[in-house]
Amino acid sequence: MLSLRAEQVWLIEADAEARFRAKLREHLAAHFPGACAALDAEQLDAVLDHGLARARAHGFERERELAKYLGLVFAFGRDFDREQAWAARLLAAGASIERLHAVALLNENRALGRV
Repeated sequence: MLSLRAEQVWLIEADAEARFRAKLREHLAAHFPGACAALDAEQLDAVLDHGLARARAHGFERERELAKYLGLVFAFGRDFDREQAWAARLLAAGASIERLHAVALLNENRALGRV
């Protein structure tokens, strides 16, 4: 039977988190090139740290959920979950990331006069 020591588990988890953060950086750079270009590596890491912590505080854990949440951070601001009434209301009600994302797009389209 395979047995892992605590430090081995920690290394595996740390490696997985580092790979996930690298994928997030690529995803955000592709979808928000201007915002990402305006940040140096340290600033981008700070935004990732804050956004991931907020997402996890709202119960989002899967990589897809976290990536969508970070997209909302870049679109609406790092504290959109507190500063945008629609987001605060949805998150307080336990909305899924899909619901939060859909309402965000609707609000953006309304603000741009598309609907």
